[in-house]
Amino acid sequence: MRRKTVQLLAVGMMLAAGNDRLSAATQAPQECAAREMVPSQLRPLSCRTAAIVANGLVRSATFRGLVDRVGQLNGIVYITDRYYVNSQTRRVMSGALSHSVSLAGAHRVLHLMVAPESGDRQLITMAHEIQHAIEVLEGTDVATEAAVDRLFERIGTQVSAGVMETQAALDAERAVARELSTSR
Repeated sequence: MRRKTVQLLAVGMMLAAGNDRLSAATQAPQECAAREMVPSQLRPLSCRTAAIVANGLVRSATFRGLVDRVGQLNGIVYITDRYYVNSQTRRVMSGALSHSVSLAGAHRVLHLMVAPESGDRQLITMAHEIQHAIEVLEGTDVATEAAVDRLFERIGTQVSAGVMETQAALDAERAVARELSTSR
């Protein structure tokens, strides 16, 4: 009996601690004026990244076109500012698109990671990864991780273990870099 009481007490303490964490996690996100400038199809998870997106929308027609295309395709793209580590090679990469796809009503939800780099590099990498998101969203039958893998095997080129690359993403990256270099 004593053991059950201790177990119940431990569960109660975990629930109480969890409720505190839950209420903190459900509080409104920090105020960020830049978020108001970001279209709803992009969901930067930090104010810094929201400001970078807003900057890109002003300075690059190609970047604006990429963002608009995500919206036209009923996509939602969450953007996390962090490096990606390739699980096969342990290579650290400045950007990556997660191959997992989830659904929210009529929208496919994707996640990309972009390293918190200085200057325009983060925005250029973001454009590259958003193009990959568009490639997934344009494939109307691409709704699972396996389907994303098959898509990139079909349209991409393997550049290293576990890393596929597409010409369209490289082109988007170059176009945005060119536009940003002339808009300083």
